[in-house]
Amino acid sequence: MSTALVLSLKNDKILSENEILLGGEWVLENQDVEKEKLNYKIFQSKSSLKEVRKKNCIEADKIYQELCVDLSNELNSLHSINLSLRSWKIIFGSWLKLFVSICYERNYLISEILETNEISKIYGVKNKKFKFYSGGTFEQRFQAVDHTWNANLFYEIINYFDFPIQRDFLNIDEIKNKKNQNIITKPNLKLNSFKNIFFKFF
Repeated sequence: MSTALVLSLKNDKILSENEILLGGEWVLENQDVEKEKLNYKIFQSKSSLKEVRKKNCIEADKIYQELCVDLSNELNSLHSINLSLRSWKIIFGSWLKLFVSICYERNYLISEILETNEISKIYGVKNKKFKFYSGGTFEQRFQAVDHTWNANLFYEIINYFDFPIQRDFLNIDEIKNKKNQNIITKPNLKLNSFKNIFFKFF
């Protein structure tokens, strides 16, 4: 039996669904929703298993290493300089490694859910003006658990791969207007600049 995948409870259209599958327990965190009104199950990912973590770390590192080469070449060309790969890794390596790891985990989760469940529709939220950049690796670790940051990252991943599944991503600006409240979005890496070069590795 098909079910709807929910990545954010801020999309109130989920109330029309008879059965929903939450992407994880994190979907329920800090959400102002009457959970008793929802008929939901929580997806239990295998990503926490030791053998899966090990495999994902190895695969994410391969992507990181290839991205370092590609981005180093692009940045050298952009700035008309010729810094070595080692120099570029000193500049952006720590940040990029963590970002790749986060993106790989989110992509793995979506793929795992779609492969093991019959999903009829995906619900989430988005903000087309959202910026993914951060001031550094320290801020990036807080962003990894931020609902707004993750909601927009899931949207970018799902939109990029264009899965043959109905999607309903409510614009966060619409939510602001409905509830007349401010939702703070933290600044992070601008994903569009690297989208094509990044997602080709998945």
